Amino acid sequence: MLDLVEGSRVHCGHEIRRRAEREKLERERDELEKKLAALKADLYARKNAPDDRDTRFCPACGTEMRGQIQSSVRVDVCSQCEGIYLDKGELQTIVAQEREYIKNTGKTSGFWGKLWPGK
Repeated sequence: MLDLVEGSRVHCGHEIRRRAEREKLERERDELEKKLAALKADLYARKNAPDDRDTRFCPACGTEMRGQIQSSVRVDVCSQCEGIYLDKGELQTIVAQEREYIKNTGKTSGFWGKLWPGK
């Protein structure tokens, strides 16, 4: 009877170690998936961002806009009327990145505040 108890303790110890190893691997996988998502978002933004020669004009007032990269998304900002314009899919990218940031940190990233510093 004592041998069965000893045997089950050893078995239980192996199970605890296996569970701990599995949890560690799952955490590492989650971290790698987050890094991969960030790299994909950055690649998407770089691939779809117009080059610097691509001049864009504000649809509201006609002023030449300046492009700036914010959180791997190119945002076109009008210096005259302060309009902000995004290309197709960029708002979804911003929202997804903001959700991920909030999930990881519990606070917002201040994406829009970066566009208008001091306001």
